[in-house]
Amino acid sequence: MSSIFAVSKQTRVTDALSATTEQVLPFDFKSRLLVQNTSDFDCPIARADFQNATGYDGIDTIQKAAPSDIFRGVRNGVFRFGMFGLDMLTETTGNIDIQQIADENDLIIYTKSYPNNCTFSLLFPKNDARKSYDDLTAQDIVVTAYPETLKSIFANRARGNVPEIMSVDSSVEGYVGMPSLDNPSREVTVAFDLVETGNTARANGLKIGEQLMETGLIIIARKQDAELMEQLGDAWGFVPYGEEQKPSSNLRLVADNTPLVPVYPMQMVAQIT
Repeated sequence: MSSIFAVSKQTRVTDALSATTEQVLPFDFKSRLLVQNTSDFDCPIARADFQNATGYDGIDTIQKAAPSDIFRGVRNGVFRFGMFGLDMLTETTGNIDIQQIADENDLIIYTKSYPNNCTFSLLFPKNDARKSYDDLTAQDIVVTAYPETLKSIFANRARGNVPEIMSVDSSVEGYVGMPSLDNPSREVTVAFDLVETGNTARANGLKIGEQLMETGLIIIARKQDAELMEQLGDAWGFVPYGEEQKPSSNLRLVADNTPLVPVYPMQMVAQIT
């Protein structure tokens, strides 16, 4: 059976990996071909690249795929490894508890941060005085392309009278201030989205509010491949999820600016450097 390394189609995933590993990666995602065999001389990835990176010569196929398909394929043993964004893992599973996801699916999850430190943030109209999750009410409608992640955040924060969620496929910023697609008599008041530079939000008249979750790149594998996963992590700068933490600025502050409590569970806000 082929040993397949599946990589997300998302450009930011391959771009981020290239930037953070500081090496020319053996992927050519300009090609529309979904499957590339490492033994093919014309293929931009050669078997030696994986041998050098992992000390293992058993990877013979690279396949690009959607994150949800990668998760399913690795879990069920079709793909040996899968690489995509942590944000898509939480959205695919509807769970923000990464360790629970790993345990329930018999997986190992390694991670590293995106170079631009991507975060899931609330986006408010610039003339709205509010900025945090605690400012939201049941009268708000929050538009997002990550409804399952947001539902899990709401459930984890354990408060009543949660806002309504409006799910869209993309371009969430443009919906703030418009009638809800589900209930046209009400207006979309807030957005929840993945933010890198924040330029798109500001260009649409929005300001960056509270960061509810950080994200990063992940590589997943089944637990039976723990030794090889460690080799791959060492070669590309990934570590087991939660093993390393950087100081988090995402803390609620009391009046004298003393950190009080994290705004979100530390396994989510503390990311890998």
